Amino acid sequence: MKKCVFMLFVFLLVLIISIFSEKKIILVAEDVIVVNDTNERLNGNE
Repeated sequence: MKKCVFMLFVFLLVLIISIFSEKKIILVAEDVIVVNDTNERLNGNE
């Protein structure tokens, strides 16, 4: 019984970590897109 609860706890922990890391990856990707966009604008203005 304890082993089952432990497995469930580990599964939830992995799920939470993956959700948080996925959000971070999305945020980083958005930052990169914004940076690329501003660089293109600066290059176009010159």
